[in-house]
Amino acid sequence: MSEALSKQQLLDLAKQVDPNVEIDDDVANVLLDLADQFVEEVTVVSCQLAKHRGGDRLEARDLKLCLEKNYDIRAPGFVSTETKPGAVKRPGTGNDAHRQRVEKVRRTNL
Repeated sequence: MSEALSKQQLLDLAKQVDPNVEIDDDVANVLLDLADQFVEEVTVVSCQLAKHRGGDRLEARDLKLCLEKNYDIRAPGFVSTETKPGAVKRPGTGNDAHRQRVEKVRRTNL
């Protein structure tokens, strides 16, 4: 497997955050290993999600779901996965019930 990030890319990224940063070679190697492990784990879990949904290819939504549910990382530019695709949202059901309870409480307090 190739590296997810080269040592030079890591150093360049660190310099973007703090131009004065110095990273020891041992620290850089640990960070590179962590990045490789992260990419591998996300890829494996995302492939499992794609297989579970019956897909024959990995899609962005599989990666997005993996990142959100396992790492609490929100990928910009995608709709939230909080509602399942194809789920029917019934307008007003939750709000109506709450509104009725609030109104009942108000009437009893008058």
